[in-house]
Amino acid sequence: MKWIKQNKGISFLELIVVIAIVAVLGSLSIVGLVRFRQTALLKQAAREVFASTELARNKARNSSLSTSKKVNSVLEAKVDAYALVFEGDNYALYYCDKASSIGSGVDDYICNVETANLKQLIYSDISIEVDEGSSYDCQGVLFERVSGNMRLFSDIGAVRTTKNICDIVISFENTNLNQKIRFDAENNQISYIKL
Repeated sequence: MKWIKQNKGISFLELIVVIAIVAVLGSLSIVGLVRFRQTALLKQAAREVFASTELARNKARNSSLSTSKKVNSVLEAKVDAYALVFEGDNYALYYCDKASSIGSGVDDYICNVETANLKQLIYSDISIEVDEGSSYDCQGVLFERVSGNMRLFSDIGAVRTTKNICDIVISFENTNLNQKIRFDAENNQISYIKL
């Protein structure tokens, strides 16, 4: 008579092999999920910078010729433009008053903060900076009243047009993930650039 061996379970070695396979697959999926989260946060931060820029442009376009803004509940300031200003690792919305320089033919703007610190706290690992490859310092982008025409500038104290193109790099710290937004004043366009 033949005896049939009956398996009543799994061996210890089989259990260790299965646990090792599950551990390797789990660690790979966690790395993928972390990268996915970082990419999603970076894209959302870029969309928010882009949306803030469009907000400044739309505020400028929708301003009438007699637009003014109350400052300190008493003083009214004339609004000739709106600007998005990049300050260190943050950005802010400004309203600006035009003051023509006598004889220079250059329009200067005097700007005041309307909304400071637009960068959301959720993006603490996201940095925003002017592209290091730029040959000039670009502090922000200004949109003129009614027309919405774009100007780039290097000093918020006396806004003057600098060059026609400014690139802002939004990156996730300690990774190689980044997104670039290009402000093209010559063609009056804002666009994403894939890196």
